[in-house]
Amino acid sequence: MDACSETPRSSKPLSEVEMVSDVLERWPAAVAVFLSRGMACPGCAMAPFMTLGDAARAYGFSPLELTAELGAAVAGAVPGGPFPPPLPHRAAGHS
Repeated sequence: MDACSETPRSSKPLSEVEMVSDVLERWPAAVAVFLSRGMACPGCAMAPFMTLGDAARAYGFSPLELTAELGAAVAGAVPGGPFPPPLPHRAAGHS
């Protein structure tokens, strides 16, 4: 089984503490999830330094919902395009 078809950590769900760049590198199908949510994480210079939780909160999304959607994409439920343009990050402390 190649790295692109592996399930996260031997079928364990993705965690919000995993680094965005690690997820994107290991599971390319994750790109579609970020893009479908209007997130600019694929190609972002901060991806190696942000966790999935950090990225979700920066865009005002629930980390649990993002990790669940990423897990589904890794398992084969990849969202289809076209995708909206990326959203701006939300300022810290604003809801």
